[in-house]
Amino acid sequence: MKKYQVQQISAESFKFTTNSYQLVGSLLLLHNVDEMESGVYNYDYKDKVVLDVGGFEGDSAVFFWSKGARKVVVYEPVVEHHLVICENICLNSVVAEVYSAGIGVGDGVRVVAYDKIDLGFGLEPEGSLNSLSIEIRDVSRVIVESGADVAKFDCEGAEISLISVSAETLRQLEYVIVEFHSRQIRRQLVEKFESSGFVVHYDIDHGSDDPISLIHFKRV
Repeated sequence: MKKYQVQQISAESFKFTTNSYQLVGSLLLLHNVDEMESGVYNYDYKDKVVLDVGGFEGDSAVFFWSKGARKVVVYEPVVEHHLVICENICLNSVVAEVYSAGIGVGDGVRVVAYDKIDLGFGLEPEGSLNSLSIEIRDVSRVIVESGADVAKFDCEGAEISLISVSAETLRQLEYVIVEFHSRQIRRQLVEKFESSGFVVHYDIDHGSDDPISLIHFKRV
């Protein structure tokens, strides 16, 4: 049974109300709210700075704030999402910094092919109907400049850039949540985090037939 209410407020806009927060945005938020309310992001965020890479429509930023975060630093490369992020931040009085950029190895610009802007943006094959140029910021600098205690990376394959981050920089984070979009990236990053002094604290893996999984890494 869902622990929240969904209300349609226009042809393409919905309002989601839980006991702790409210969100407005597209119907695509339904998947994210389901995921957050299921407990897959549960952790002690109280008084912590959270780096939220892949902010979508501001749903995860609001969730972290509702769990006691002191500030949320949001990176979201799709400009169309920023008005919704700002609306949700204001609606819930979230202390946040919002950046219109994605992450990578080094700074630059990446052209992303896509058919539509949805939860899989960035994973669509070459030859898609549209393309979008997005700013890329070096992931190591993003981590350092955020001053974050906790980080969440849900960035449709760009999580592979974490391979380039030094153990010293990774260990500035006490807890890292990563959604993986391939089995190969998952194997590489598990090895990277374990060699950097983290352990797998929580693992949601639906099996080898599903390329998407989620792991919580805890610094030891």
